[in-house]
Amino acid sequence: MNQAIVASYERDGIKKVGHRFLGLSENESFARVTDDEMRPGSLELAVSKPDALVYLCTNLYGANVAAEIEAGTGVSVLDSVAVTLWHCLKLAGSPLLAPRWGRLLADAS
Repeated sequence: MNQAIVASYERDGIKKVGHRFLGLSENESFARVTDDEMRPGSLELAVSKPDALVYLCTNLYGANVAAEIEAGTGVSVLDSVAVTLWHCLKLAGSPLLAPRWGRLLADAS
């Protein structure tokens, strides 16, 4: 699945500078990944100063550490579930998300 996602991003002109996977394949297992398990790979990837880190998985909750990773590395963090929710809120004219879910999601522009 990871390779298919990377290939899709590349077709859309998004360059991958690195990636990590958790070796999980059961959908529910992603929901059990802790913040402490998210940090090491995030910090390793942020060293190369990419435009953003993307947490992409339906059940993987990366929004919880987004602001912390951004503050510590200067790299933007996009959690796919939080980005989807943000877009829905924006379309509905509702208030945007708290900055703790990542600075880009709190941006009203």
